[in-house]
Parts: sequence; C-alpha cells; structure tokens
Amino acid sequence: MRLVADHPAAPISATDLLAEIGFGVADQSHISAMEKSIAAAVDYVEVAAARPIGSRLNEFTLRGAYWLQWWFPVAPVQEVRKVERSDDWITWRMLDPTEYALAMQHDEPHLVMADQGPCKVTKVTAMTGFVLPKVPPALVQAVALLAKDNFETARAIDDKPAIEASVGIDRLIRQHRYVRPAEFA
Repeated sequence: MRLVADHPAAPISATDLLAEIGFGVADQSHISAMEKSIAAAVDYVEVAAARPIGSRLNEFTLRGAYWLQWWFPVAPVQEVRKVERSDDWITWRMLDPTEYALAMQHDEPHLVMADQGPCKVTKVTAMTGFVLPKVPPALVQAVALLAKDNFETARAIDDKPAIEASVGIDRLIRQHRYVRPAEFA
C-alpha cells in the first residue's frame, strides 16, 4: 500500500488538546511537540485498527495469479479511482469501471472483478479512510489519549520510538479494528 497524496488533517488539533489537558498558555514549541505526538498517535491507531483516520488516496499493488475478488487491507474504502493490469510490469491496461465493482465499502471492502483471466500484476488506486469529522469517537479518543500520554511523558517523538498504549487505549481501538476475512477469492 502506497500513499499517493499527503496525509489528511488530524482528527483533533494540538491547541484543542493542550487546552483540554489544562496546559495553560502554550507557545509554538509546545504546539509543535503536541502536533508530533498527535501524528504519532494517529499512525499508531491507524495501523492497530487498520482504519485510516481521514481520507487519503492509496495505491495497492497485487502480484500475479488469477482472482475475481480481492479484499482491501483497510476499511472503509470510499471509492475505487482506477484499476490497471499488466503482464510485464511495463505495459499497463486501465480497466473500464464496468469491469470491476467495489462491494461492502464500510464493512469488508472488496473489489469484484469481471473475469479477466490471469495477469502478473494489478494496481488498484482507491480513496480510503473515514471522511473527517465522521471518524468513530472511540478512535478519536484513542488518538487523544495516546497523544496526551506521549506529550506529558515527554517521549522523543522525533526519534520514532515504539509507542506503548495502555490497555484502555487498546480496548478503544479493538472496538473498531478491521480484519479482512480473506485476501483473494
């Protein structure tokens, strides 16, 4: 999975979160530190839940074989922008939208293909993630709690250490965790 466009905005602002924890007057260095904590928390929650927070354009590359259905590794999927296939990794054929369909966008999103026969590689470009502000409140709460914890314990977010989440945060994430039922069919 490759991010085609920039990351979307965070589900909560640094100034709002600083005010919520009663930080008082925050200068730009505090706001910057909280923004880094929020970004790290968003990454953690998105990976743990397999649910992108905010819309983004992603490209998925699927190798080989013959398949008629492919389940996305994340949910929700808002739309499929294009599907391309190749037998040599050089020449790509864009499929007509009538040759594929997106099914079950929010629950178990998967691409259903018309019978195309085998190919070496398929590229799927799709808009994934929740549309802000329609992110489930439990995921926003998990981001806020994790970012607050990172900020208050002054963890070095710049060094990208392993973030540890409390049991409560993991329970919030577990409520919305997506696990795809299969990869291909």
